[in-house]
Amino acid sequence: MHIRPLTAGDRPVLERATLENLNWHDERFTLEELKNRREFTRYFDSWPGERDFGFASVDRARSVHGVVWLTFFSEQNPGYGFVRDDMPELSVWVAEDHRGAGIGRALISTAVEVARSQGIPGVSLSVEAGNPARRLYERLGFRKAGHAFDEGTLLLQL
Repeated sequence: MHIRPLTAGDRPVLERATLENLNWHDERFTLEELKNRREFTRYFDSWPGERDFGFASVDRARSVHGVVWLTFFSEQNPGYGFVRDDMPELSVWVAEDHRGAGIGRALISTAVEVARSQGIPGVSLSVEAGNPARRLYERLGFRKAGHAFDEGTLLLQL
């Protein structure tokens, strides 16, 4: 496994990742529905913004098996896991046939290390009830963002 920075050229991977993240439990959205809903497309269509960054896990053939990307949203245009303007929202995806191999942990750890080195005060995310990924997030130090936030909004203070 090799981890490399994401680029604007990875938007198709982020689109796929967003679709599969939304359909983590069963198929709730089609690709067409995803592309027609701004609350979903904002996670990939203009990525990266000025402060956004992310990483991909690739094999020797450069096939992508997982991605993590951090997006700075605003109070006027918040993501599902929005907490504050100065804290990016983390999204992560690992291909189903590569889960359980530590890729998600490695990607998140890399992103958190970079965020910390940039002086970012925290990283948030949104996870639905019942999603097994929540256990990984909690093991990595993410906690409920607070009483003012949805139960699925988690925050890692840096």
